[in-house]
Amino acid sequence: MVPELIRIGDAMGGKISLLMRAALEKGEPYGGGLEEAIKYFGQHFEAVLALSAPVAVALDEMVPGFRVWIEKTKFQEDKFMLMALVEIANYLAQYRRPSDARIRPDNFPPPRHH
Repeated sequence: MVPELIRIGDAMGGKISLLMRAALEKGEPYGGGLEEAIKYFGQHFEAVLALSAPVAVALDEMVPGFRVWIEKTKFQEDKFMLMALVEIANYLAQYRRPSDARIRPDNFPPPRHH
């Protein structure tokens, strides 16, 4: 799972790549857990969850089992993973067509070649 997520983050580049790597480099979620994420995002926590939910669906379609993995490993409580998912949502918003009902894997642009 981790190599696929890093590959997707790297394909989008910039801040997304850095945040995805920050979330996954230890192999386990950031030590603060849900309490730390709530404290970090403050009044925006619910908005962060709302933005990250459709990205999780899209990632699950691209990398089957992502949603089970993120819940089982508690990465859905990792502030860096949540920041990465929000950045992906913002990134994808640039490529979405107004008629799209939700984010889909085909909205992801092809990987960048370095």
